[in-house]
Amino acid sequence: MIIYSLWFYDVDARHLADFVATFREGGSFYDSFSRIPGHIHTDLLAGAQNVSGSCRLLSISFFTSFEALSRAEQSAQMRAFAHWLHLRTKQCIHLGKFSHFPRPEAETSSLQTLDQSLKAFTPMDLQR
Repeated sequence: MIIYSLWFYDVDARHLADFVATFREGGSFYDSFSRIPGHIHTDLLAGAQNVSGSCRLLSISFFTSFEALSRAEQSAQMRAFAHWLHLRTKQCIHLGKFSHFPRPEAETSSLQTLDQSLKAFTPMDLQR
């Protein structure tokens, strides 16, 4: 079974090139997440630029299981990426975990998950 994790990003136009580059092959997100067990691939989809000068993006990450996705969410790579996202996005919303039927079990609120990732940083992590 393949598990999908969907994220919505509202990225400030001045960070857009950097944001997109990190998802491409050779980018920091791509390189870090390609080594996480159970991560298959992540696609980044672009929406239209809106009036406020930002662009809407959607990422779809593919995992081999809910367990692999849960381990990835707790990884140091995800915590570092959550901090990176916080600095470059106007809005970052985890839309949820999806699979083919049967449906996934109930999960923690997506905003709560991102907040927990950001709170997990120590002052030393934030200086890196």
